[in-house]
Amino acid sequence: MSVIIQTEVFTLSELVDRGDDRAVDRALEWVDTAFAVVFSDMVTEYLSDALRAAKLDHVSIDEWDYYRQYVTIQGEVSSDDLSAVPPGHFLGGVRETDADEIVRAVEGRLARRMVEFFDSLTGRDELLDLAEANEYTFTVDGMRFG
Repeated sequence: MSVIIQTEVFTLSELVDRGDDRAVDRALEWVDTAFAVVFSDMVTEYLSDALRAAKLDHVSIDEWDYYRQYVTIQGEVSSDDLSAVPPGHFLGGVRETDADEIVRAVEGRLARRMVEFFDSLTGRDELLDLAEANEYTFTVDGMRFG
């Protein structure tokens, strides 16, 4: 005897409309996790672009950590390098003169921008848009389906 198993699936916006916050949170967590590598690559590229825009092509991102809110760089940065930063760039205006202090100041500013950018990628509205754009479906309890 065969048995038919039926599963009702929803888009994320349909889950939101149902009003089950736990299901929505579970679905959003899946989207966030599914795109973690993409988000990571985007943040690394964003930070690298920021260095290039500041005319610090000889400096690279060593590592970054959103949760600890730090960025480390590889390469020397001098006050002469910083004097060439275009007006209006967030790395402009660093006034430290000691080499270690300059690096710490640059890393600190990059870390603040990294947190802002990462938050802009992983906010609730952004994850909802991402799930809708990719037509993901979820079960009534927020588990990914399909």
